[in-house]
Amino acid sequence: MIQRLKLAILVVTAAFISALITLFFQTTARRHYPVPLMDAVGEFDALPALRKSSNGIQSPAPSTLTMEDEVYSKGYIPPIYNQNDDALDVDERAIEMRSSQSVVVSDVSVYLQRNKDYIEGINGKVLSYNEGTQAGQGLFSRTTAYGYFDARVPVENFDEVNNQLGQSVQKVVYQSVNAQDVTGEVVSLDEQMINLEDQLAEAQIRLEEADTDLAKLRIENEIKRLELQITTLENRQAGVDQQVTYAVVSVNAANNEEYFTPTWRSTWQNMIWSVFGSFYGFAYIVGALVIWTVLYSVVWLPIMLGLRWIRRSLARKKS
Repeated sequence: MIQRLKLAILVVTAAFISALITLFFQTTARRHYPVPLMDAVGEFDALPALRKSSNGIQSPAPSTLTMEDEVYSKGYIPPIYNQNDDALDVDERAIEMRSSQSVVVSDVSVYLQRNKDYIEGINGKVLSYNEGTQAGQGLFSRTTAYGYFDARVPVENFDEVNNQLGQSVQKVVYQSVNAQDVTGEVVSLDEQMINLEDQLAEAQIRLEEADTDLAKLRIENEIKRLELQITTLENRQAGVDQQVTYAVVSVNAANNEEYFTPTWRSTWQNMIWSVFGSFYGFAYIVGALVIWTVLYSVVWLPIMLGLRWIRRSLARKKS
């Protein structure tokens, strides 16, 4: 009986130590995650055939060609330099407006749909829309309904839309309204357009006066370059005009504040949840130790029986 008890103690001890070692390595391994290798090469650096000009417009990088005719024949487009300033002497300002807010509402679906219909009714556009639910993480937490949309609204209705989004909400958790003056950019683009159009008109006159095929080829390539720059600039002007004409409005909604601020609970509630969290962690460790100890006991039992049989065999030979 005593021998069996000793054997059981040895097996459990060995299994418990093995379980501790296993749990230690498991816990340590969870703290270390592989770090993804981030490519630090920029968008334009990764494409050696392109370069980025001072205003963000891509153009083919010049090759090793030194002859002007060869450069034009390859389609090289010199960058358009955007010397942007604040244009403080301009009375009529161009303002880009945007707002964002997070709100708590009783019914997320109804709130989002009502405001979506309202925005579309004033000739606005809802570009992205999403609704969803997620289960609560605490013992007594409830399911959270959430949603958001991103829209563009006429700038003259900007204040009106923001007021509408604040109606029938339980709480505004976050709100931000931003205005950016882009008058300098608008003036700079207009000046660049006038300059390019003047160059194009001059080049067309020189083309009519050219008397050799080589001269005509040079001027034709120059005209193509200028026309491409004008098209690029027109697209940029259209983008800026749209930003000034339509304001950006985005809203996030949820049916409880915990979705936005997980620490919204009062002090005593946080204390209770901390106690539950500590108990859960302790129970996990104890349960893992018990399970690993039982599993390792199955492994160590035949090993201990084999060692005891070897020891008894050696004792008989000596006697």
